[in-house]
Formats: sequence, C-alpha cells, structure tokens
Amino acid sequence: MNYFRIICLMIFTLASTLPVTHAEPIDQIEDVKPYYPMITGSAWTYSDLAGGSTTTVVESCAPDNEVTSVCTLSEIYSRSLERNYLRYAFSGDSLFLVGAKTKNRNWQAENRMMLKSPLRAGDIWEAAERTQVSKFRVVAIIPSMQVTAGTFKNVIMVERQVVIKGKPMGIGYDYYAPNVGLIGVGGKPDPEAKLLKELTEFRSGASERQSGNESEQPNLGRQEGEDQHN
Repeated sequence: MNYFRIICLMIFTLASTLPVTHAEPIDQIEDVKPYYPMITGSAWTYSDLAGGSTTTVVESCAPDNEVTSVCTLSEIYSRSLERNYLRYAFSGDSLFLVGAKTKNRNWQAENRMMLKSPLRAGDIWEAAERTQVSKFRVVAIIPSMQVTAGTFKNVIMVERQVVIKGKPMGIGYDYYAPNVGLIGVGGKPDPEAKLLKELTEFRSGASERQSGNESEQPNLGRQEGEDQHN
C-alpha cells in the first residue's frame, strides 16, 4: 500500500467517526419582526401569473407613540401603473395593517393583525373590520422554500380567509421569510404549487446605509450558495 492510499484511508476513517448533525426544523418563532423588515428604502419586486409585476417600497417610517412606529409602503402595478399605499405597524411585537389608500379611496383605518408573536404552527386569530372578518391560521414553519429570488429558510406559511357578511370568500396562503418579508402568495395549501405572486428581487434599505449598528434590521444574508438567503 503506497503512501497516498494510506493517507486516503486515514481521512476516510476519520470522517466516518465524526458525528452527523442535521438541522432541526423549528416549531416556534419568538419574534416575527425580522419577517417583515420595515426599513425606509427597502423594495420588493413580485411577478404574477398574468405576466405583470408589483413593486413595493417602504416610503417612510415615523413614531406613532413611545412604543409604536408606523411605516408607509407604496405598491405600483406594472400593467396599470396604479399606486396604492399601505401602513403597517408593530405593536406588542405583532405586525398590524393599520391603514390603506387606493386611487379611488382616501386613507381608511384598518386594524388587521398579519403576524403575531410568539408564533407557532396551528395558531389562529381573526380581525373584524366593518362588514368583513379576516381569519388567519399558521399552517407550518417550512424549513426551506425556493422562489425566483432564491431559497429561504424557516418560512412562515399563513392561511388567510376573508368572510364578508357571513359568507366565506377565497382562501390564500402567504409565505414570509426572515430578513426579507413576504416572498410569495399561493392559492393552494401546497408550498410546492405554482404561486400566484412570487418574489423576484429584494433590496434592503439597510444596504444603502453605513455598515455598523445603525441599521434597524440586519442585511439580507446568503446561505448555501450565491442565490440563497437566510
């Protein structure tokens, strides 16, 4: 047995004795703030099945009181160039939609919890607004999910249903990834099914700031390859 074969045998023997570890899927999210990083300048671009696209941008964030900040987001649809506005706020570490404005409607107050903290599979909640009730259920925390923008870990899958005047309407499924936010919207309870809306690009507002501790949220990280994100 030559020297090279002896070295290879030693490496193989050592590797076979090392403990094998596997990443355990998490069953609870203690803080959902990273799942909707509201930093001024952050932008998301989504594609849809009709061939159009939507660009969402955090326009501004301002304190509402001592414990809550409200962020205004704009949404522009490529086909109509219509611009809508949404206002989100974290209150008690849970994410709320607190306002909406469209081309034909001025600002209208909302109080819809989109994500709650802590959060785990099976959690349910609802929000009553005028003549409708929005119902939410956490379907799962998915270890890994791939969309056009990349592969994301620990993705929250939330079932969303609207009931108008007691009549159940369609059900949708929202997917949130840490340090990124909404990465997809589906019409079926299957994360591998074709998505109705899919993230194609994300730019963090933190990347436009100076590096260091001044960022409100961490920059978008990459894992397991050039096209993958935390």
